[in-house]
Amino acid sequence: MKRTRILLADDHPQIRELLRVILEPEFKVVGAAEDGESLLQYAQSLQPDVIISDINMPKVDGLQAARLLKDITPHTRVIFLTAHAEPSYVAAAFAAGAAGYLIKGATTDLVGSLRSMMGSLHGHNAAPYVPPAQAKKSPAQAEGRSGR
Repeated sequence: MKRTRILLADDHPQIRELLRVILEPEFKVVGAAEDGESLLQYAQSLQPDVIISDINMPKVDGLQAARLLKDITPHTRVIFLTAHAEPSYVAAAFAAGAAGYLIKGATTDLVGSLRSMMGSLHGHNAAPYVPPAQAKKSPAQAEGRSGR
């Protein structure tokens, strides 16, 4: 069975390395970008199946990169992995073309969430996907805070 080819994009090197370590047993991580500009270059040359990207990155933010990626690599699906739980960010991500949205720290099984999300992406008309547990509550809401 062909492993899904993933390109990572996050401005924090520790996050990129952590993602690589936890994803590599099941998925093929083909590269890691430290900013949105590098993400666009790597996506064009590597043609990954999936990009897992943060929103806040230098040079070109993840939302702008997702909009540009629709022309550069139209077959590639973008999943955001971000700290932003606000509905406005979720809406902006899907408007930019995201196929999925995960909130950092909102799941104890990141690989399982990604596996479920990527499984849903293999359909031809895959709808944007937010895991059910994350669609209900943000981390702040889950802890009883307003998130403001």
